[in-house]
Amino acid sequence: MAEKARREREEAERRERDKAAAAPLPVEEYLMQYPSGLFSELAQLELDRTLEKAGEKRVEIVSSGANPYSKGTARADTNYKVGDTYTYRVTELEDGGEPRLATFRVTAITEAEVVFNDGKLILDLLGNTVQTPDGRRFTPRQDQPLEYAVGRKWSTRFSISRGGGERGTTEMDFKVAAHETITVPAGTFDCFRIEGKGFGWRGRRSRAEAHSSLTYWMAPGIVRRPIKVEGSRRLVRPKGPVKVVSAQRQELVSFKQS
Repeated sequence: MAEKARREREEAERRERDKAAAAPLPVEEYLMQYPSGLFSELAQLELDRTLEKAGEKRVEIVSSGANPYSKGTARADTNYKVGDTYTYRVTELEDGGEPRLATFRVTAITEAEVVFNDGKLILDLLGNTVQTPDGRRFTPRQDQPLEYAVGRKWSTRFSISRGGGERGTTEMDFKVAAHETITVPAGTFDCFRIEGKGFGWRGRRSRAEAHSSLTYWMAPGIVRRPIKVEGSRRLVRPKGPVKVVSAQRQELVSFKQS
């Protein structure tokens, strides 16, 4: 655990120095040093954008490699525009209540973030969550790949806070598990299914672990946001029953992209 925390600090400090430099070379060096690092997907995207601004072609540092189980590859669509709108049917799987609709509209885009609903939801440029509507904020995390290929795997480690306190840490392992067709209210889509599992803990004194499961379906090149998401968090204590903290499904109902 201490080694993972040390590596997270080391990579985070390196990333902050590279971002301050605002030049391709430090980012290339980071990717060479940490080709499967905690921030490699986002670093690759930043390198591509920097080179594009300079009129140069993107450089392939992180290679997905040949994979006999792959059914094709695709690149994430990060070309968000103000006004892009996504509506989801949200179902709470534990309480059995009626589904509700949630609409997210891009209201601002900065050099590092995509802002929805005037700040209610904030993502980084690759689609990783920075802030959720309930006020939780996350240190840089890597749920979303830049390149989709069946069999691809990566890990992430991030901290969570709300209102400046109540911090916790989560570790998750992700993989692109399959290339499949799914149907949601918005229609039928050819998707990559990404599966993530991990655990988290809150402070040093807590003996409880929050086990997380996250599965989402992406249709790169068609829709920038997920087509479907299923996630759950269970609180596991050394003694006592397992408590389901959250269990939710989101399905795309409609979308509008510029």
